[in-house]
Amino acid sequence: MIQRDAQISPIFNAMKRIAFFLLFVLWSGSSFAQRDEKLQPKKVETATDSMVRQATSDHFVIIAGESSDYIWLKQVVQDLSTKSRILYNDEGLIFDRKLGLIWPPDTSGNADLYAGSYFMRRYGTMLDSVNYLSLEMRDWYFNVPYEQKSLRMIIVGGIYPDTEKKAADERLKEIKKYYPTAYLRKLPIYMGCIH
Repeated sequence: MIQRDAQISPIFNAMKRIAFFLLFVLWSGSSFAQRDEKLQPKKVETATDSMVRQATSDHFVIIAGESSDYIWLKQVVQDLSTKSRILYNDEGLIFDRKLGLIWPPDTSGNADLYAGSYFMRRYGTMLDSVNYLSLEMRDWYFNVPYEQKSLRMIIVGGIYPDTEKKAADERLKEIKKYYPTAYLRKLPIYMGCIH
């Protein structure tokens, strides 16, 4: 009996040491993490951050297709418009090989402010209350940082406030008849002033 205990004792002691070591490592790791959190500056919401947050609301966006090939994607959206009888509106945007979709540089009127640049479609309808099809720059909808934006475009099949899920589902069902890979995505969209 004494011999057996003598054999177990070194193994037991080694296991105790390993257990204490692991506990120490776990404790010190959490301690360092807590210290690192304390060293990180807390983000303070600025007046601009607050304004953007308050003017942003969730919308259902129907995405019927995606590509960086403008010519092909424009043919697809026109084909979808013909088949589904849903109005397609390019909103006067043109394609620039370096910038993607932009307002023409020689635009006059209210769009002058945006000439040579792009700003995403934010509303589902135009003045005549038609939720139309459009080509849009994908990364603007997916909140990709400006420095990382690509030239990928999407076909937007409609934009609906989050209170109109049923209408969004109906539009999606209609579009899926012709483009079964179309999908609905709930996205935060800034709805405030952009002037």
